[in-house]
Amino acid sequence: MNTLSADATKRLLMIQWLAMLAAVGAYYGLTYLVTGVAPPRNPQMKTVLSTLEILAAVAFVSGIVLEGLLLARAANPQNVVTSGMVSAAFGESIAVFGLVWFFMSHERVWEFTAVSVLYFVRLFLKLPDFSARIDTLSR
Repeated sequence: MNTLSADATKRLLMIQWLAMLAAVGAYYGLTYLVTGVAPPRNPQMKTVLSTLEILAAVAFVSGIVLEGLLLARAANPQNVVTSGMVSAAFGESIAVFGLVWFFMSHERVWEFTAVSVLYFVRLFLKLPDFSARIDTLSR
């Protein structure tokens, strides 16, 4: 079985995170490219949009908690990468909820993108923890 060196594993994780962060920006940019007539507002729309906000908050908290659990239980460097990718997927999902909001209401809500970017900033600040774990498991 081919395994990556510790440095290659860290680079792989960084490239994957940067690609997912770029996708977050692309989701927001897409809202400027899509045109159309806003759908009529109905009473249930407020409930649906509130649900998207709740789901984004749950994704934020769940991503942080799950990242910590997976990182602590990682048995090899690939598990560390998996924990980083799972966490990044939760962060990206926040922006996806904002995109869904836009398609449902035609309202551009930048807060979803901002929270997603903040999630990734937090993730990049934790890179030394991921790197240390990769180094420890690579020995």
